[in-house]
Amino acid sequence: PNDSKATVSVLNWISLPASTSSHTMFRLSRMALGTNTGKVVRWLDNKGFGFIQRSDNDGEVFVHQTSIKQRGFRSLAEQQDVEFDVETDHMGREKAINVTAPGGGEPRPYARDNY
Repeated sequence: PNDSKATVSVLNWISLPASTSSHTMFRLSRMALGTNTGKVVRWLDNKGFGFIQRSDNDGEVFVHQTSIKQRGFRSLAEQQDVEFDVETDHMGREKAINVTAPGGGEPRPYARDNY
C-alpha cells in the first residue's frame, strides 16, 4: 500500500525503505551475495592506495593497502585481476576490502624496481 513507512526485506535481515532505488538494491544484493571482481587500474605505491575497475562496469573503487590480503609490504600490480568485497563508509563512499587474487590467493605486488 501507500504507507510511507513501508519497508522491503532483503535476505530477511536488512530492512530498507520501500522507496529505495533499484540501483541501491542491486548494489546491496551484490554485496550480500559475495565477492566482486575487477582489474587494478592504478596503484600509487608512495601513497599506499589505488583503484580497481569493477568487472560489472560500475566504475572504479578505492583500495587502501591495509585491505590487501598479502604478507609483508602490501601493494598491487597494475592490470592484474582481483577479487574483493565492498564496504561503504559513513559518508557513503565505497572502498574495496579483503582484496585477493582470483580464487583467494595473494595478489601480485607492485613492481618496486622503479626506485
